[in-house]
Amino acid sequence: MRIKRKTKLTQNKSSLSTTFPAPMAELLGKNAGDYIEWDLDIDKKGNKTLVINLD
Repeated sequence: MRIKRKTKLTQNKSSLSTTFPAPMAELLGKNAGDYIEWDLDIDKKGNKTLVINLD
């Protein structure tokens, strides 16, 4: 199962499920206010993998 998300980067230091904090944005080469698309892959065993699309 894949859950698709699009998140606006903010300066807030909140949880990954709502916004990516500024240090994360810098690591991804993005700026606050930019959008990134990401997917959450959940396999049959329930393991979760965060996939960030950097295009």
